Amino acid sequence: MIHWPSAARDPARFERAVKMLIKKIDPHAQGVDGAGGDGGRDSYVPSRYVSGDGVRVYEVKSFTGRMTGSRRSQTKKSLAKAVEEHSPSEWVLIVPLEFSPAEIVWWESLEAQYPDVRLDRWCIDWLDGHFNQDEGLRRFLEGDEYQVSRRLTELNMEQAGMVNGVPDLFRRQRTRHTQAAEMAPRRWDWTISTGEHYQEVEIRPRPGNDATFTVRGKFAFPADDAAAAAVQRSWLEALAFGGSVTVEERFVEDVTMVLPEDLQDLFGPSFGPGTVQFSSPQAELATPVVLHLVAEDSGGRQVCSLPISFTTRLAGSTGATTVGADVSGTVTAHLQLSYQMPPGEKVDDGWQALVGQLKLGWASPAGHLPSTLRPMAELVKACVGDGASLHACLGRQRLASLPAPIMADLADVADLVLLLDDLQEHLGLSEPVPDDLTEPDVQTLAMAWSVLSTGHGSWPNAVLNHPVAADGVSAFMEHPLWSSEPGELVLSHPNLVVSPAGMQLELGPAEIRFPRVIVKNRAEVEAAGRAGTEVVARFGSSEGSTPVVSSLPAEPDA
Repeated sequence: MIHWPSAARDPARFERAVKMLIKKIDPHAQGVDGAGGDGGRDSYVPSRYVSGDGVRVYEVKSFTGRMTGSRRSQTKKSLAKAVEEHSPSEWVLIVPLEFSPAEIVWWESLEAQYPDVRLDRWCIDWLDGHFNQDEGLRRFLEGDEYQVSRRLTELNMEQAGMVNGVPDLFRRQRTRHTQAAEMAPRRWDWTISTGEHYQEVEIRPRPGNDATFTVRGKFAFPADDAAAAAVQRSWLEALAFGGSVTVEERFVEDVTMVLPEDLQDLFGPSFGPGTVQFSSPQAELATPVVLHLVAEDSGGRQVCSLPISFTTRLAGSTGATTVGADVSGTVTAHLQLSYQMPPGEKVDDGWQALVGQLKLGWASPAGHLPSTLRPMAELVKACVGDGASLHACLGRQRLASLPAPIMADLADVADLVLLLDDLQEHLGLSEPVPDDLTEPDVQTLAMAWSVLSTGHGSWPNAVLNHPVAADGVSAFMEHPLWSSEPGELVLSHPNLVVSPAGMQLELGPAEIRFPRVIVKNRAEVEAAGRAGTEVVARFGSSEGSTPVVSSLPAEPDA
């Protein structure tokens, strides 16, 4: 079985292995080093060896899973570049996945757009067939994974290797659980689990067994240690309202267990110092409780709201914590509830009215669709940017007013989510928030939306790459536009495409204006001139000036 997910983990190794296979089945194929840009081809066969008027181009993509919008755009861009620069008669896409019906329709639309080029795709079944027949290629592709798989086969350990996946895991776990239950004293059930750094025994009384056991610990939290104070607060809070906490060994002086008689022979009474992990009992709510975080303007009118669904209850010694999240899972809420006896007052059930505290947490938006995150972003924007007040409401009842500054740290995240959602809605895209966005990426996104919505946008990080032939470097550097004082450079694009974090955004006809253009890699270009080698010059604006992008009218159809 070929481990094709390795293609996504190590695309360079996958591309190299496929190039070796192409060379094996097509001896005239020549690989292209893509370090400086491959010109839309990973391997190619010159036209003299191809029946037709052009070359045969091979494009290798390490995609696994599905052909998302971003992957389709990358593939289409590679094809367009190959056609523009090499005029191939054949173009072959090699990718380790099988096309779905919707992806086949998309592929057929590509064929219709390029009627003069014979398009072909070689997918996972083609790759499986060839790599399974060539042990050397498979060894090169899979590396250590191949050696592990080979050893399991040689030692007849397929079951230990769980070659049948999750069902094998379940069978082994059931066997281990049965063996553990047989070892347990008759009044108890237990489950044993182990990991790289822990061993765990979970003990549960059987029905009718009312025996209990007690764990006593002695902790030492130095007063001048901020980390110790934080752990102490977490420990006391988990005990009082439920939750989980870990107390590191350096804060633990002793742990002692007071056990029922039938367990004393199995466990010693004292374990000495060690890391303590505490988790309180928890239960799923039979019916989720929906709380709304509501933003109101100065007139008390609701601006926007975010529903939080509470589904889990954690039990503590003096109260409980109800845990919930919004639909995206990026906003989490912990509602701590306690009951206290009112002084000098007797209540029928012996308890006072509800006393509660709401704590909010925020996870990274990466991997979520911006449209799903928009309610959260609008709430943050209303409170932080527009000065709205924040409240927690159950139905029409306002439970508490919350300090709006708790959302201040999310202002930049909210701006990014709203920007991405506006862009994707305008362009008809549906892509999750990337996890590798850089500041230049965000600046490019802001420019793109400004151009699409207003016709103009500043692009602080704009850089234009221009190849310079080896024999033209000297003349290039003597051009008056950048050889003396920086001057203005204006460029027009029939369809400007920008790709922040891999997203392909088409802005249509546009003009880029560099107010004070300079060659940013001047030293590199001058060194290439002295060495007599070709080089790529990078244009940008000098410090204190910012390039501007403006939309141009579309060319009328002929």
